[in-house]
Amino acid sequence: EVEYDAWHVVMATFNPTTPAGESVAPEDFRDAFRSYFLANKTTGVSVSAFLDQPDELFKESIPARALSALADDKFPASTPLRAVFLFNDDGKAEAVASALQDTTSSWYEDMELYVQDFLSLDGVQIGAMDGELEKVLYVPAYNTPEWSKAFAKEADAAAGTNSIRLIDGEHAGLPMSHVAAGQTYTVLLSKFPKNLDMTVQLIGSQELNGKNKQTMSPISSIKTDKDGSASITWKVPADQPLGDYYLKANDKTGLIFGMTPSLEVTAAPKRRLWGPHMEL
Repeated sequence: EVEYDAWHVVMATFNPTTPAGESVAPEDFRDAFRSYFLANKTTGVSVSAFLDQPDELFKESIPARALSALADDKFPASTPLRAVFLFNDDGKAEAVASALQDTTSSWYEDMELYVQDFLSLDGVQIGAMDGELEKVLYVPAYNTPEWSKAFAKEADAAAGTNSIRLIDGEHAGLPMSHVAAGQTYTVLLSKFPKNLDMTVQLIGSQELNGKNKQTMSPISSIKTDKDGSASITWKVPADQPLGDYYLKANDKTGLIFGMTPSLEVTAAPKRRLWGPHMEL
């Protein structure tokens, strides 16, 4: 089961000063911070570091900082770096963010001294870290039982007339774009006429003789209650052909109906594109 916990992201820039012609490798800088947190028994933290340069993925223009203002005759060069600290505890995140805002604090000075000593063991000499807080991001947990129930209630209230929705019982209310063959889901009908006999079908298409032909697979027959609602449990057949489909619920005349957005049947469950975690 995938759990989405709350996270605090502290982003900072550093410009450690070095002797002429030398630089600090991002991975060495990262390892120094990791060792610092381990030495201080600070758990629930992850650190990454990279060069402060244009982003190769999004092609953003990120201007590197100029030579550190702390450079001197002994350490006349500097290496612009960025670091990201990921915490699952707000108190630890606040402590790091506060220290980066006040580089005269004892916490910052202790950290700087530790990083200097750690890097020196690998033959890397730095004079000053020259750290600066960039921003702090908060990514809230969103799949707790309380959150899911509240989200589902709001989704029900927002549903339009003749609404049919596909629900993952473990994450009620979240929109679904994928279902997995062999997995079980809930199909929820709402705001239809009351006491109405309905048929729920899975509709897709397949290619025959070079032409696409619509396919319709009955799932269930059901009757809405006095509020115009109904629900069924649907287990996607294990041998269901993979591809794009949608669910449709309609009465005998076909004049009253509702449809879900397009969904994809996949061989295995996929993580959704909603929330702080992207689909992989």
